[in-house]
Amino acid sequence: MGTLEVYSLTKTEKKSFIDTYEQFYFNKSEYTEDEKNVLGIILKNKSSDAVEKYAENVLNNIIPLDKRVFLWKAGRLTEDEAELIEANKISQIEVLNGRGHKIENAEIFINEIRNMALVKGEDSFKDNYKKLLEISKQVDLKNVGAVYLITILFFLSNKEYPIYDYFAHKAVKALYLDKKPNEIFVGGAPDKTELDKVIAMYGEYVYLLNQVFGYHNIERELDRSLWVYGHYKKEESK
Repeated sequence: MGTLEVYSLTKTEKKSFIDTYEQFYFNKSEYTEDEKNVLGIILKNKSSDAVEKYAENVLNNIIPLDKRVFLWKAGRLTEDEAELIEANKISQIEVLNGRGHKIENAEIFINEIRNMALVKGEDSFKDNYKKLLEISKQVDLKNVGAVYLITILFFLSNKEYPIYDYFAHKAVKALYLDKKPNEIFVGGAPDKTELDKVIAMYGEYVYLLNQVFGYHNIERELDRSLWVYGHYKKEESK
């Protein structure tokens, strides 16, 4: 079996990648439809400045983590909801996951983990994930999977644990192998209780980030660009 050739992006290539793809996350591109097709862009769901500002405000400790984080990850946070400040208004928001199922006991869970002290060390991700999983069981958090718990760790660790997304995983794996995302297979996330599988999935993603970019705690601009690129659907001409 031959040696697998892998690819790492230079700083210039990374900047070009972000400049090309991040704009589509906010639907701010002036590209024509034909130009979008060349790039493989077929996105329908877009984000907004207000929605992304919510995440930035949490990361910068301007506002505390609250149950809107689940809506943000699910792509269901509206601009009006993102801009709410008063806790009594936040409590009125219904929290749904990506499939439209109500996340039960979301507020109780967030209150329990908001000030959770993170374990540090070689197996810190595994240890901290297990802590979140145990708390989720204690408060009977329902309709929340592994990806949502990883999202919580992203915020609690202030980006030290990168947020996980299926499309970002496909994108960075494609870059690593010098392929297109539509040539790459990445399986769906395992059940949140399948600890070894969660660790394996996340471990591969972190490894790929480190190999392609030289670090894993990537900035939001790069994360957004990977998400867009991971949706690549252009069919290559034969």
